[in-house]
Amino acid sequence: MNPDDEIRDTTKFEQSNFTNPTKNAPKAEPKEQPQPQSRPLNSTQKRTETLATVSLILGCISLFCGVFTALPAVICGHIARKKIKNDPKLGGDGVALAGLIMGYLFLTLILIYVVAIAAKFIAEV
Repeated sequence: MNPDDEIRDTTKFEQSNFTNPTKNAPKAEPKEQPQPQSRPLNSTQKRTETLATVSLILGCISLFCGVFTALPAVICGHIARKKIKNDPKLGGDGVALAGLIMGYLFLTLILIYVVAIAAKFIAEV
């Protein structure tokens, strides 16, 4: 064997391994990604009635908007509680009750405010 052949052979070896190291490397099998664990559907879990949530939101906003949202909060709260009572699959009775309480509270405060203004106006006349 000629010394030049040895140099050429090592050059081929060096080129094949160093220019493309993955060429001769064993193929790595793709790792299996862990699947997210899905929870089984619970048949006892209830869906919150939408009107109950609307009642609570309107009751909270009635602090700033007054009677324009307090009265709808009371109406939505009563409708939601009736639906929840009639359908055992629905939940959110506490949310509807909170909306009712806030709606009635702000309606009462508005009524007291109107009576106080009217009393002051009558006293001046």
